[in-house]
Amino acid sequence: MLDHKLELMINNFFKSFDHQQIFCQVANIKGQICFLNEFYKTTGSIITNDNVNKMMIPEFIRCLTASQFKDEYYNQLTNVYDSVYKSKVKKTLLCNRIDKRGNQYTCQFNIFPLFDTDGHILGTYTISWHVNPLKILRHFDSIVENKPIMIDLNGIDLILTIREIEIIFLLLYKFSQYEIASILNVSRGTIQKNIENKLYCKFGITTNKLSDLIKKAKSYNLGSYFPPTLLQNKVIELDDCNQVLESIANLIRK
Repeated sequence: MLDHKLELMINNFFKSFDHQQIFCQVANIKGQICFLNEFYKTTGSIITNDNVNKMMIPEFIRCLTASQFKDEYYNQLTNVYDSVYKSKVKKTLLCNRIDKRGNQYTCQFNIFPLFDTDGHILGTYTISWHVNPLKILRHFDSIVENKPIMIDLNGIDLILTIREIEIIFLLLYKFSQYEIASILNVSRGTIQKNIENKLYCKFGITTNKLSDLIKKAKSYNLGSYFPPTLLQNKVIELDDCNQVLESIANLIRK
């Protein structure tokens, strides 16, 4: 039986999120999901309001990612929700979401404690969205390394591999080739070959200057998209919501 106060909040407030293009979920004090807005359904989510059936948060998180990550990842996310209940303080983080077609996305999660008018905590509500302002790379058919991905930016078509996308992103955030090699767990020579033998050609760089490649990638706004594969099994908490990508770059560097 849904708490009467929580039911009123869902019907009178949270259902208004049905008409917004962000994800909204509400969980009760027991940690059961009791509302998902319609955006879950329209974006091909594995779980929607039709089949959530008061799932507990840990099960819900596993379903949203098709159980593709290690237990440590799910424990981290569950602990974040637990900390919101205990501290009654909002948490902001980045984590991954997978839709029913297998497409993977990085999402920013904002998890809030939910109070009644007397200040008693009723549960949590979570507002989230894809960290993908330009809707680049909308279709991740696989997270297998080097599977070709089509990027369409304002009518300009590029075919890049996931590894190339990762390299471009890290170059744009001023990582050296040695640092990129360490992050991606490959040799520095592999990074250099990707840049010189593939990326220069794909971006039409004839000068073989790294600065020209970076300038061209910036002109395509590729720095606005954070590749989900860089998160792997990480849940990353953010202190400054307005500096999401910069924060991520600094956290990876550490």
